[in-house]
Amino acid sequence: RSHPRFNLKLYDTVIDLQRKQEWLSSYIRENEMDSVGFVSSCVGKGIEETVSVARKLLNKDSDWALHIANSSAVVRSIIEWLEEIGCVVSVQGYVGNYNKRQLAVADCRGFALIDSFAPFIYVNNNDSKEAQYFTLIHEFAHLLIGFSSGYGGGSDNDDQREDFCDKVAALFLVDGALLRQKWNGNIDDLARSFRVSKIMMARRAHEEKLISDEEYRSYMDAYWAYVYEHPVKKEIGKSGGDYYATTRRRLGFNFLVHVSNAVKSNQLSYNDAYRLTGCHGVTFDKLISR
Repeated sequence: RSHPRFNLKLYDTVIDLQRKQEWLSSYIRENEMDSVGFVSSCVGKGIEETVSVARKLLNKDSDWALHIANSSAVVRSIIEWLEEIGCVVSVQGYVGNYNKRQLAVADCRGFALIDSFAPFIYVNNNDSKEAQYFTLIHEFAHLLIGFSSGYGGGSDNDDQREDFCDKVAALFLVDGALLRQKWNGNIDDLARSFRVSKIMMARRAHEEKLISDEEYRSYMDAYWAYVYEHPVKKEIGKSGGDYYATTRRRLGFNFLVHVSNAVKSNQLSYNDAYRLTGCHGVTFDKLISR
């Protein structure tokens, strides 16, 4: 009741992922599989050290983004890297299978749920691609420092953690030394090269003192003026894409693998698998076979 706005769609989304996480964590423990190892591994570490740990875990150099074709490929790549080290990544823009219950970006861009055996990251698919991979790394930083995101009461510590994870994501996406090496004075051009938003590139250039306070303010004023005059209209929930590919992104590849293995080994009934995935009968069989 203390919250001015209680969002039932977000609440239902969190509860749904917590339910999946509780099952998966118990399944992994019961089968004596190892924990992921990286959760809370950066407690007490600074921003640069945390970025270094993140890059080492994902096996990426500072110039990784320069070799990826476009923003969509960046999102896919980061999800794959996170899945390879044991994260469950859920990318969806609505609650469960109910595509009429859209979750607005203004209400939630993403969150992380801490668990040493089944860490979960949620990303709002209604957001821009550049924002999605910033969110992916931001939430990964939450896992590294051992604090689930989105559960604070607005305390100073919560704000400090959010700021810390923001800075980790920014530095992971745009390395300072590499930016200084590539600096040509053209923020828009560099944003395309690094596969980040123009606003992110302007922020990083300012942080690295490549542009002055006045230049930064001038660029931001011009940027927001342009956005205001040219709003992007994104029609959500009507992509008409591959249902099974969309469902795989919604549930997470690692989650589906464990559900499939649990069903095949008779550790999970089909009815329970249907409830966990929201898919039934032939639809479930096709999803697993893919």
